[in-house]
Amino acid sequence: MIENLKESTEKINTNTPTPSPMDISTFPYQAREFQQDIMEEILTVLKEGSNLIMESGTGTGKTIASLAPAVDFALRNNKRVVYLTRTNAQETQVILELRAIMRRLGKEGNDPMEGFIPGIGLQGRRSMCCMVGVDPEFEDCNSEELSRLCNRLKRSTRTSGLRASQSQGKRGSKDDREDKTCPFFAATLAADIAEITENVKNDIPTAEEFIPGMRKMGLCPYELNKLLIERSLVVAAPYIYLFDPGLRHIFLEWMGTALEDLIVIVDEAHNLPNYVRELVSAELSHLSLDRAASEAKEFGIEAPLKILKDLPIPDFAKRLQEIIAGLEEEYVLEEDGLVPPYELEEELMHTLNLTSIKLKKAIGEMINHGLAIQDERLKKGRLPRSYIHAMGHFLLWWVEMDSSHYIKLIKGGENPTLELFCMDPSEVIEVVDKCHSSIHFSGTLRPLDEYRISAGLPGDTTLRIFPSPFPSENLQVLYLSGVTTRYEDLTARMIRKLIDLTLNICNSTQHNVMVFFPSFRLLTRFLDSGFSFSLRRSLYVEEQGLSQAEIMALVQEFKTNGGVFFSVIGGRLSEGMDFPADILEVVILEGIPYPKPTARQRALQHYYEVRFGKGWEYTVKAPTTRKLLQSIGRLIRTEEDRGVAIILDRRAVHFREDIPDLKESTNLIEDVEWFFSGSPPGRKPLHPGM
Repeated sequence: MIENLKESTEKINTNTPTPSPMDISTFPYQAREFQQDIMEEILTVLKEGSNLIMESGTGTGKTIASLAPAVDFALRNNKRVVYLTRTNAQETQVILELRAIMRRLGKEGNDPMEGFIPGIGLQGRRSMCCMVGVDPEFEDCNSEELSRLCNRLKRSTRTSGLRASQSQGKRGSKDDREDKTCPFFAATLAADIAEITENVKNDIPTAEEFIPGMRKMGLCPYELNKLLIERSLVVAAPYIYLFDPGLRHIFLEWMGTALEDLIVIVDEAHNLPNYVRELVSAELSHLSLDRAASEAKEFGIEAPLKILKDLPIPDFAKRLQEIIAGLEEEYVLEEDGLVPPYELEEELMHTLNLTSIKLKKAIGEMINHGLAIQDERLKKGRLPRSYIHAMGHFLLWWVEMDSSHYIKLIKGGENPTLELFCMDPSEVIEVVDKCHSSIHFSGTLRPLDEYRISAGLPGDTTLRIFPSPFPSENLQVLYLSGVTTRYEDLTARMIRKLIDLTLNICNSTQHNVMVFFPSFRLLTRFLDSGFSFSLRRSLYVEEQGLSQAEIMALVQEFKTNGGVFFSVIGGRLSEGMDFPADILEVVILEGIPYPKPTARQRALQHYYEVRFGKGWEYTVKAPTTRKLLQSIGRLIRTEEDRGVAIILDRRAVHFREDIPDLKESTNLIEDVEWFFSGSPPGRKPLHPGM
């Protein structure tokens, strides 16, 4: 049994004194400017057992500068390191830097691990499950459904007594799915875990290397990862493993450690508050109610399933859809609207002639029906999904929600949706304060105090800003005062002016250009204008709905052939993607990416104003500044990179404090040419009036 293959975990062993800040034996490179300062700051925080929030400019090598002192301290003080990332690419970088650390330690002729694994990269179950792509039941499922289906298969595998050699390729038939097993789990039960552990210790594979390697051997990467975590000094994992309350308990159990023994590093921390807000929010849509009604008909023996003895679930779902339509008509202005606290419950009680007690009873019966449906599906080896259960669970949360941290919303459109939105993520993020230490960093995290408040960290948290080590003259940031994307001023004439300016810039330079839009709507208006027909270069477009693989294929084509790339501010290309050297040298921002003044945004601003007196600063100015800096930051990734960022919006002047080198341009074409050629001003512009 896999549980019995685990060996007892001993403490990572040393009691030698903590090193002085200058004695970081794990740092594998010649330190860049500011890296030594960063590492000294981190070591101070680790010795104090406190928290650090740090903004460190592009190119300071934040990954290794945070990982090296954390590993050094963990080895000497019986701690473990959890490095949290938002993307798989960031996680891969952690493992690569860990390899460099181990090479450095190996040169000293000792094995500091003493049988432990330096580290592993952990991804979600769906990314690691071998049955995804093999069995159609695994294709369209969320993490909870996949977990239940997986656990069912593992129980069947144990009960069957099959071994890997007997179970490879074996599949349950459609008529006999209760006996279905997982051949990959069966093979893992019989695998030589000691040999795999030793190989992982020596190779320190990234997840992209480990997962296909185990699949090729017919083994389950996910189950093996669960075994290896307990013996790993460093675990690189997505945010969700620590910040989902239910998953966190399981994660710590796998690690065999307590929060107070963890050093937590949060990469690209500016993403964390919004990530957690979405994680702990919930929705119920018109379409999901249609599916709940269909499910009630499918699983009713002679008639649709009922609640309260005489109320068919399809009738309840239809009434709820009618109420949602009424809420949409009454409260939605543009995209969404606030729903008064008890409006939905009162409408349900009125239209169905129910008391509050009967309404809660009806919701409870829905949940029970849903659980029974999930179990029935699971017994047949099917996806344990129930829309009735989802409807009941959401409504129970809605009617019992009395937290001031949440608001109730109705979102309009083709699929009207109720939403319970969490405005305050601090109650979730503050769990890191229970760890030995936490280090939060990003290239764009100002104002640091706003992040500290959103993360629920104490007032004595250390706040530090480290500048970029790159020459400031390598980056020129320009803005034009005669244009704007301000909603009230965004006329057809203004859009035409923006289009003409962008075309002239793109056609007058041979440098690769990326154009960032504040929304897909404005991007589409550029395309509909015939922009591509007037552009004398190749155009690449990040369209809505593209998969990550499709995006990466476009990016690779752009890197190879050059041209102009259309994307959106705050999207997948505006942060976390590197375009070194001459791959990208000009960035155009079509306006200032202020958040839309939706009901959700206004409520969030009001919440922060009431609590902290800085609603606009924290919920409008701060996220806008970060998006601007992230987009501009695509230009400079190394000491040799040079580039020009152009903000086509007069409101850029309000960001001088955050973009100190910002300059107003009266002739963009000349300014761009002068920057790259070094020619002195004085000649006539190529395009007068630019």
